Amino acid sequence: MTTPLIDFYLTPNQTNFDKLKRNVTILKEIVALPIDVKPVNGIADLQRYGDQGRMLYDMITAGLFGIDALLRNAETQDLLGQSGNREIARILRRIATEARNQQRNQQSRIATQRFGINNIGNVEWEKILWRELISSLNQELARKIDTETQ
Repeated sequence: MTTPLIDFYLTPNQTNFDKLKRNVTILKEIVALPIDVKPVNGIADLQRYGDQGRMLYDMITAGLFGIDALLRNAETQDLLGQSGNREIARILRRIATEARNQQRNQQSRIATQRFGINNIGNVEWEKILWRELISSLNQELARKIDTETQ
């Protein structure tokens, strides 16, 4: 991300602008990659915990829960304090963790392919503040890139 930005500032031409815009587009694509909890192993385990477990299973497989909702629901289950609820909470946390890991693996594959970077590791792509970085140098450039990469 920094090389195209440096190139643009050293030589502000259309080619370098297009490279910078391309990298921002890729970064936005990586960050926007949805988390799919449905293929996570062990979701079916929820069905062993009565109506509540089956309802959660149905909602998760229907795509109605994202990671934040899963974790909030796990906290609620813990607060209920019964052994079945604690087990549901454990399963929900495992589903959230595995889904997040799957998303990060997919993000790393895309970044490796599109950026040509190897050994990415465990990057938290959503924490890369490209707009703030570019905006701190040139607010108009940040607005133009943001507009053109939507």
